[in-house]
Amino acid sequence: MVIGVFGTNTERKQIPRVLSALPSIKDRLGPSRVVLYLHCRPTGYWRFAEMADEMGLREHVRFPTTSGFDERRGVHTAEADPTGAHQAAAVGAFPASLSYVDRLNCCDVVVNVPHSGDIEQVILEAQACGVPLVHTDDEGIMAEAVGAGGVLLPARDVGTGRCGERIYHVASADVADAVESILKDEALRSGLREAGMENASRDRWTALRTGACELVERCLS
Repeated sequence: MVIGVFGTNTERKQIPRVLSALPSIKDRLGPSRVVLYLHCRPTGYWRFAEMADEMGLREHVRFPTTSGFDERRGVHTAEADPTGAHQAAAVGAFPASLSYVDRLNCCDVVVNVPHSGDIEQVILEAQACGVPLVHTDDEGIMAEAVGAGGVLLPARDVGTGRCGERIYHVASADVADAVESILKDEALRSGLREAGMENASRDRWTALRTGACELVERCLS
């Protein structure tokens, strides 16, 4: 079983709460091999490799294998060979040549739990790939973007950020509950997959491309 987290190594993403949920997820899934794939730098705001070592989880946590991985540039999308990729990912091996989309498709569930934000790209990316999604319920734009195509986690507490925004803190226990429910329930997975793909189809990349080009043209004219 592969749990994917795709995001920058920043405080806002609350990735340590997903890492803290991993021991409980492993225990609940019994003999199943569980791998947490963190598509981010191991060292940034958080030192994830060291944290995984301290928790005794290093063999269950994987990062991009590309040397000098840069979150701003991502991974190559050409020259990808997805053959057997899911089987390889299940034992913690992500070939360096694997594209971003193929890495998403290797996952059985994607978890994205920022404490604040807007329309996170990975929401639509995971849904477009038919991967079940777990996401923060911010009672606002992020939850609206997820729609019916994901399991929303209510905040255990709501604070205020330095810009005056609301920040929604999720609990590791709730992450574990949501991931377990998805991985153990085929009907739930199927429903989320269908709802997610329908939701993602309403927000096409062509609309973003057209809007960006129109904006540039207005600025240059």
